[in-house]
Amino acid sequence: GVHDLLQVTDVFLPNAAEALAITRQADLARAALDLGARAGIVAVKLGAEGALGIQSGHLARVASLSVRLVDSIGAGDSFDAGFIYGYLQGWDLERCLRLAAVCGALSTQAAGGTDAQPTLEASLRLM
Repeated sequence: GVHDLLQVTDVFLPNAAEALAITRQADLARAALDLGARAGIVAVKLGAEGALGIQSGHLARVASLSVRLVDSIGAGDSFDAGFIYGYLQGWDLERCLRLAAVCGALSTQAAGGTDAQPTLEASLRLM
């Protein structure tokens, strides 16, 4: 049923493993293209490798911010929050991905899901 739901999804934010499993692809770029043909915007979380996104057939990739990893719990949620903030501001895909990757990376610098969650101001400075 996921493929049916993607047809009515504006923004889909899977991690790499989810994107590969849903599409049954072995290559992330192909998985993103497959998902992008079904959903409005797709942003695939790649952890320390950054993020890969697609919108209207346009692929974009951004690097992650290098930080000292303490705990990755909540990093995906912080990524999602950063992406959605940019999306709601009307930013282009690459800028949304950059903010999302910064938010996700910064959130890994302390234990737990929220102790290192960055402020918007701190994230924007590091974009």
